[in-house]
Amino acid sequence: MLALSSGAVRPGRFVLPLATIGLLALTGASGRADTQQTVDSQIPGLLVGVGPGQRSLTVAWDNALAQGCGAPTVTPSVVETGDSVSVVLTAQETALPPEDSCGGVGLMGTVTVPLTAPLGGRALEGLELRGGAFYRGGGAMMPSLVGLSPYDARLMLSPPPGEPAGASFADGPVGLVDHQTRHSQAGLASVVAQRPLAGKAIRRHMIVVLTVAP
Repeated sequence: MLALSSGAVRPGRFVLPLATIGLLALTGASGRADTQQTVDSQIPGLLVGVGPGQRSLTVAWDNALAQGCGAPTVTPSVVETGDSVSVVLTAQETALPPEDSCGGVGLMGTVTVPLTAPLGGRALEGLELRGGAFYRGGGAMMPSLVGLSPYDARLMLSPPPGEPAGASFADGPVGLVDHQTRHSQAGLASVVAQRPLAGKAIRRHMIVVLTVAP
């Protein structure tokens, strides 16, 4: 009985050496890579909370308005002044040739935006605020509002764009947003405490009380 050597060809099957297969795979991958490019585009962001110590923001994004396909790399850029914080999100994605369709891929996620100084009531620019408390990716939990200006905090607890007051959406709207003023040294008005606390489940018509200083 003769054993087949490693170089023998069995009837009815065409076998290529492994080295040749690897070469073809590399050639195909290289050719495919040559047709792909990356594209940068600015995408809108939705504020969904303030981070610990007011030194960061949690911002939600979706790639519905991005120019590429697939999972983007989202990079925030921030310009801070004594009165405002301006945030721009840039998405980098793969741009496929016209014959390759994305298939309408829709992805959502969040990104942490670091701040060099505590937010301290500074006005937020470049982000959508209205309805941010009801972002479904956050599980409809009360976000941290401490550090926001009273105006921006109220926007986050207001119906999302296009929703009339009192409309049924997600787990909102809240029934009342009120604030108490605590006297302190001069400075920008900001939320220094909230009730319910961050992390509590949002319930329809719940009452939210914000403590504002100065």
